[in-house]
Amino acid sequence: EIITIPAAATVSLSDSICGSLKEALSAAPDVVIDCSAIEDADISFVQLVIAARHSAKRDGKSFGLHSPASGPLLDILRRSGLVSGDDGRHSEEGRFWLKMGD
Repeated sequence: EIITIPAAATVSLSDSICGSLKEALSAAPDVVIDCSAIEDADISFVQLVIAARHSAKRDGKSFGLHSPASGPLLDILRRSGLVSGDDGRHSEEGRFWLKMGD
């Protein structure tokens, strides 16, 4: 199942995004989120995705991104330290967001 994230992936829509993620994870064995429409993102969205990813892993489900993080989402990931600079060294979490090693 593909979940399209809205343009504002911020705390103001976190309840709605959380509900969509929970619904998808309960109904489908494979969940992909499409973040290409994001124009504004904050750390609440990143936290939701991390929690959903861990829930999926715990339940033996597949959870991933449609494409690597870019734009405002990549900016918040860099500011939060989840994705490092361009030196090529990334944590497991960073590799998830950049779709490295899928």
